[in-house]
Amino acid sequence: RSAPGLDIVQSGGAGKLTSLFLRGSDAGHTLVLIDGVEMNDPVSVGRTYNFSDLPVDNIDRIEVLRGPQSTLYGSDAIGGVVNIVTRRGTGRPSMRLSTMGGSLGTLRGYGRVAGGTSQYHYSMGLSWLNVGGISAASETKGNTEPDSHRNATVSGRVGFTPNDRLGLDLVFRSIDTASDIDNGGGVGQDDPNNRQDSRQIFVRPEVSLKLWDRRWLQTFGYAFSDHDRQNKNPTDASHPVDSSESTFKGRIHQLHWQNTLHFHENSTLTFGAETEEEQGNSTFRSDG
Repeated sequence: RSAPGLDIVQSGGAGKLTSLFLRGSDAGHTLVLIDGVEMNDPVSVGRTYNFSDLPVDNIDRIEVLRGPQSTLYGSDAIGGVVNIVTRRGTGRPSMRLSTMGGSLGTLRGYGRVAGGTSQYHYSMGLSWLNVGGISAASETKGNTEPDSHRNATVSGRVGFTPNDRLGLDLVFRSIDTASDIDNGGGVGQDDPNNRQDSRQIFVRPEVSLKLWDRRWLQTFGYAFSDHDRQNKNPTDASHPVDSSESTFKGRIHQLHWQNTLHFHENSTLTFGAETEEEQGNSTFRSDG
């Protein structure tokens, strides 16, 4: 929030849609990456990413690249790029556990194990959040039913370097959320059984190879992201006849091959190739 030229808008309490805007551009014009894996949902409205689903546990730093970056990152980076880098394990094996609680039924827990040497490294974390929440609909109109939110995230980064020429690296993150939704948001009314479940998976294995006395660095990697959202709204007192159910599924497959040639300490050549495939489908069913 303190980065210049950046604005974050949250449409309610915990778990509600949270969008990021860079330099006045649309939320869908900002490319979001985590360890090189694209996080933008290909079947969301505007192809955005909902930042309310992303806990900051096991994250080392967040880099913000403002301004049009379509030349390097494609048409999703008209406004800029947000690059999220997870933690890399170093030193002797260590473990960290923490928990906290607060008002509105808030309970949060986090655990992490990490370590590393010159030949291997690992950092794996587990976080859990449960919030009883508040009503997203206006309380002045008698809406007091809380909208709860739950988030369970597993993340990790492991690597193995058997010698000074070969390196293997794997990053992964799984996010599972469940949120209550009201009809019409702040101007609507409580809906006790309107619910959205979301599952996100991000995986990236990568191999690096150094040749020609380590002057030629080759990197070959595969990135996979999977988004699966379900909205279920069965009948209740506010709508006793009609019920609805919708699903949104999107996937991104990406292969990249990058080469860096160090001819001299003042002369470097970088080239490569990349291919990407997107898949998406949605369904909607309504009774009544």
